[in-house]
Amino acid sequence: MIKYGLLTLLIIICSNSFGQNKVDTVTIKTRITCDHCNTCETCGLRFEKDLYFEKRIRNSVFNPIDTTITVVFKNTVTNPDIIRQKIAKMGFDADDVKADPDGYQQLDKCCRRDL
Repeated sequence: MIKYGLLTLLIIICSNSFGQNKVDTVTIKTRITCDHCNTCETCGLRFEKDLYFEKRIRNSVFNPIDTTITVVFKNTVTNPDIIRQKIAKMGFDADDVKADPDGYQQLDKCCRRDL
């Protein structure tokens, strides 16, 4: 838990240090239902990997304890709502944005919850 807190603090400090790049940080609440998702590529690591390759997103860290994703992004070309939509397209809820059904079907069976 301390590890994730320190990592989040480091992200915030780095984003403030590079203010001329106009970066911002947002923490988004998601929902994960299986117990191994914080390490499998379908969920936990997928947030960091897939969001890393999105333009305008500098860094993302998944916190499995409180199931949040902290994202550092360039705020001149994107915003938290667009980031929430990207996470939803991956098949996960993002705050009040529900998971995209097509993305949801691509998740491992253990990562899907029965609705």
